[in-house]
Amino acid sequence: MDYYLIIKPTFNCYLELEENTIILKKNRLNPILISTDENFISLSILSYDNTSSLPFSLSLRLKEGVLTNTHHNAELISFSNNTLLLLLRPFLEFTPSYLDTQTKTVFFGGIVHTIHYLKNDYFNIRIENAENYIDQKYNKKIVNLNTKTINDKLFIYCKTNTQSYVIMTVSFKNNTYTTTNLEEVDLLEHENNKILTFNALFDLAKHGVTKEYSFEKNFSEKASLVSVYDTPKKVTKKELIPYAFFDAVRVENYTLAREYLAESLKTKLKDEHLKHFFGDFIMYSQSLTPSSPLNQIALIYEKNDKKQAKEFLVSQDEFGLITNISEI
Repeated sequence: MDYYLIIKPTFNCYLELEENTIILKKNRLNPILISTDENFISLSILSYDNTSSLPFSLSLRLKEGVLTNTHHNAELISFSNNTLLLLLRPFLEFTPSYLDTQTKTVFFGGIVHTIHYLKNDYFNIRIENAENYIDQKYNKKIVNLNTKTINDKLFIYCKTNTQSYVIMTVSFKNNTYTTTNLEEVDLLEHENNKILTFNALFDLAKHGVTKEYSFEKNFSEKASLVSVYDTPKKVTKKELIPYAFFDAVRVENYTLAREYLAESLKTKLKDEHLKHFFGDFIMYSQSLTPSSPLNQIALIYEKNDKKQAKEFLVSQDEFGLITNISEI
């Protein structure tokens, strides 16, 4: 059976596959045709420039379209017609240097906890008490670590070496740690007993998400969708309109989404129709299926740790407005 494997790395590297060595260019789609009756294939990746990536190997189950193991630097997305997209990031060593380990003591959930972390190194944290612990990692170097606590919640925020912030929220109940949030944000500000964050979505309308973490009497979290413009900027280029539409649907800005629909659809489709029809997708791309037309767009969904693409055909009128969207 033939499989169409497209690899997109964020660094220049060599791929070793069945005794063949292939050069992969960073940020480019590198297509490879694999003809095999086997379900498993193994890939070896080796950087060839100044990237600090360590060599690493991956195994793929082709028929299911999944990686055999979880990797923090690799994602596999399954398209139709045996097409797979493999996204690769450098494999960075997270092994802590214990001579550089910092400690901090905090009180939440009724007991004292100790946080171990690395200053001026990758986010590599252990939170522990006398009976239990939790480890968390994030692929970003931090320069400091700060905390806020209330009741059974611990909020950690760390400035990075690129002026962003890594934040993490941890709950502690029944002597068990649970991470409820771990992400990188662009901006972070203090305001009395509140912390405000902003994260740009890098979409066509320049949307961003602000979150307000409150530490008043109880812990609370509130998210809001914002735009750098007073009114989100509308895309007018015909070729970009379908992507702008899916941008707006993804962040649930249905008012903006309807601006890209022809009148026949705009008046007929309510918010709940759009949400139900497209569901919760995490990203989109032009279709990677061989010989697909330019108006075929893939929405990427994630379920049970598997990323799967659904393909849609988008029809437009002479003004670029969308007249029909049909799932393939």
